[in-house]
Amino acid sequence: MNDISTIILLIVSVLIGIPVFFYLVPVALWFSALLSGVKLSLMELIFMRLRKSPVQDIVMGLITATKGGIPINRTELEAHALAGGNTANVINGLVAAKHAGLKLSFKNACSSDFKGIDLVKLVHKEVESRKEEEKIFE
Repeated sequence: MNDISTIILLIVSVLIGIPVFFYLVPVALWFSALLSGVKLSLMELIFMRLRKSPVQDIVMGLITATKGGIPINRTELEAHALAGGNTANVINGLVAAKHAGLKLSFKNACSSDFKGIDLVKLVHKEVESRKEEEKIFE
């Protein structure tokens, strides 16, 4: 009888432990980041999860920034997310600004995001206004 209860306890522990493990250790996100060239350890992802950070938003933002050629600090992006900021708005705005040839710092992007400004629209407006200025002086 003791052996059966031990086996049942072991099976229940495994059935409960596997989902908990995969919740705490987002292996799929880590693998996506690894394939995209983002250097993140599994421990960093576990600690982000324990801090209740939006892990998927941060990892996807880091991947977008890396692919867009924007060097970004994970801790700064995580701090922005924990403060209630929109990481996608900041990253997409930084990438759009870089491709438009505009200088936009991470700090200014975060500040604009907290003001509720859509950074991609702002960059597009700036590009359009520069095009109009060029037409005037032609």
